[in-house]
Amino acid sequence: MTWINLDEENALNPLQQLSVALRFYASASFQLDVGDMCGVSQATCCKVIHRVTAAICAKKMHLLHFPDSPEERRAATEGFYAISRFPGVIGAIDGSHVAIVNPGGPNALRYMNRKGYYSLNCQFVCDHLLLFTNVVARWYGSAHDSRIFEESRLLEKFQRGEYHGILLGDPAYTCRTFMLTPVRIPVTAAERRYNRANRSTWGVIKRALGMWKKRFPCVAHLKCTLEHNMAIIVATVCLHNLARRRNDPLPEPDHDVPCENLPEPNQRPNTVEADLRGTTFRQRFILEHFNQ
Repeated sequence: MTWINLDEENALNPLQQLSVALRFYASASFQLDVGDMCGVSQATCCKVIHRVTAAICAKKMHLLHFPDSPEERRAATEGFYAISRFPGVIGAIDGSHVAIVNPGGPNALRYMNRKGYYSLNCQFVCDHLLLFTNVVARWYGSAHDSRIFEESRLLEKFQRGEYHGILLGDPAYTCRTFMLTPVRIPVTAAERRYNRANRSTWGVIKRALGMWKKRFPCVAHLKCTLEHNMAIIVATVCLHNLARRRNDPLPEPDHDVPCENLPEPNQRPNTVEADLRGTTFRQRFILEHFNQ
């Protein structure tokens, strides 16, 4: 990380810059308040946060990794199977809104979600260890979870056969051969067993998101520019993974910040459940693994 030379008398070294950014991430305070706590001006605080955020995002490839080798896939599927005996899973996917200020401009209303506030709808995937393996933080609040996935590189890699295994998603997603969602109206005992195992195993993504939000209260409501808000989301996700790998305990919040303090992602109750191959695959999967 490089220095920010604001003037000859007030240059912050890299450790001081990191401290300012971490203070911001770990609080719900305005930059002015963080600057006061760290003894720097709001302008300095803003520059430091953006510089540190960019430096962390530059390390994204090292801190966010989707299981793509046979050994990594085996570890993931075994870890997920241990939760509720659901085979073949390498990730759980969900969308979550991060509130932002009105971004302004001609497209501002696209960021207004169905709850009536401005947000970024972000896609997250995690593994059984509550480590994030994929994040997409560029979509406006009115976008549906399914559309974000359908236009993601993650989908492309599954379709091209670069990634193998099963993602678990909620009913907002289309059922596919590599994306298993709950049966909307379970009829048989096997379908009910499948739904229970699906929901229980998929729940790791809710836990991971709850931990991320608790560790970084700044994401309760971001007040920077769109580009900086997106970068802060990615940077804090990377830091979450680093903290998990180091077994850092979750902090005790100095104010009441619930783990699930953001609303549920956009869902379309009447989402069409797949291409036919997806539902056919799911039925075979249920008969093979949940029929007894």
